Amino acid sequence: MKSRGIRYHIVKPHGLLSIPYYVQLLKLIRRENVALIHSHLLGSTLTYSLISLIARLPLIATLHGRVDINPRERFVFIKQMIMRLGVNKLIAVSKDLSSFIESRNLFPRKAIDVIYNGVDESRYSSGILRKLRAQLGIPEDSILIGSLKR
Repeated sequence: MKSRGIRYHIVKPHGLLSIPYYVQLLKLIRRENVALIHSHLLGSTLTYSLISLIARLPLIATLHGRVDINPRERFVFIKQMIMRLGVNKLIAVSKDLSSFIESRNLFPRKAIDVIYNGVDESRYSSGILRKLRAQLGIPEDSILIGSLKR
């Protein structure tokens, strides 16, 4: 963002119910004239659900996996209630996650959109793989095994 000239602020969290943290976020939201909040993952979605209710701003939340809505999560009922109150639109990164969220009655289908995590496969063409193999000293005929995570 810095290289593109996009202004940003880093506000370090102090826990879900830290009043000074919420005050700091609300002041920043007002100072920067924020019109929409977008959160990722459970922790920030809970925080910004409360902030969006206080600031009366719409909130879009993106969840990336079932871990974000784990039924065995501590205080799961309260967390889900906070999200239902604060989130205006929920984004799931797969149809499977969307169905899981809907099946748990966390959000109705009409409140959930699916936007897949994107990977530009052309960045990993065979030319790049050859270069990587050469850099790492891996023979051309060897089998490569990889793991992708968020």
